[in-house]
Amino acid sequence: MKDACEEKYIFYIFAIADMDEASGCLNAIKQHKRGLTSTTMVKNAIIAYSRPFTKCKGIDNIKKYPLGIKVVPKNHRDLHKKVLDYRNRIIAHTDLDFRNPKLVKYGIMMKREGDYLALVGEMQLLIREVRSAVHNMIIEYGRRFIK
Repeated sequence: MKDACEEKYIFYIFAIADMDEASGCLNAIKQHKRGLTSTTMVKNAIIAYSRPFTKCKGIDNIKKYPLGIKVVPKNHRDLHKKVLDYRNRIIAHTDLDFRNPKLVKYGIMMKREGDYLALVGEMQLLIREVRSAVHNMIIEYGRRFIK
């Protein structure tokens, strides 16, 4: 890669692929009844959607380039935060403060993690709008490289 601008351009292309993966997972749920497969697909969508919003290593091995909140429409920011919280605190990690577990006689009782399937409709809109914003960024950056 020639420079940081080109690297960022490539990162945005990968971000589009992540949005497409998340969207594909949510679309696949329509083929399954409620259950483990559907829940797994939503979790995969959450992971794919969240990927561009977390720091990643660039070519120089320095962490950088997470998408900023500016690409998330204001009316979807609460859902965006919820999705990232699910990814960061439940799906990818075991944050006990988020789960609030209590030891009881027959095991461990936790507050419900959430009905992931209830997120599907709203997440599809969120993904579509974020993808569109990133696509516009790609067009802008692309003008610098593609002539």
